[in-house]
Amino acid sequence: MLYLGYLHSIWGDVAGRVVARLAALGARRIVYVGKVGSLDPHIAPNTCLATGHTSVLPDGRVTWPDFFGDLAAGQPDVRSGTHVTSPSILFEDTNWLARQHGHHFVDPEIGHMGRAAHTSGIEFGYLHVVSNNLARPYPADLSNERLPTVIEQRAVLLDRIHEIIRLRLRSMPTTRTSEGTNACTS
Repeated sequence: MLYLGYLHSIWGDVAGRVVARLAALGARRIVYVGKVGSLDPHIAPNTCLATGHTSVLPDGRVTWPDFFGDLAAGQPDVRSGTHVTSPSILFEDTNWLARQHGHHFVDPEIGHMGRAAHTSGIEFGYLHVVSNNLARPYPADLSNERLPTVIEQRAVLLDRIHEIIRLRLRSMPTTRTSEGTNACTS
């Protein structure tokens, strides 16, 4: 397993190119951890996680083999739903929001990553903190995400992400390596 972090954010379709390149290098499973906006007015920011296996892009819908299966979605603090890949927050106005009926989350990368995983024939999963809500104003939003209370709430959610990933890794079959130790298949 490789844990890959970026000092600077990858954005939009670049994230899909990263997934395609990792797949070409031999990755068979990729998990993306980040933050996502909610399109459901009932989901308060920084109270739960988001996951799913389908995204709507400007040129169509994509579904990918989900790394988490039903594991993440079955957790009480995780919401599952259809994701929308938006090219920019500049497009996310009230008219745009009105066209998103039945969709649950939005960000600029997940759909591109899911499409690249689907095309490459590998598993992909995302488990994100719900950081803001586009459908209803809440006291916490992206303008105040550096407040100590928000940072504390997100730390708890990041711990949950780590727990869920560990649960998934424990459920995976192991193989014997030439050194005689067990290793997760990748």
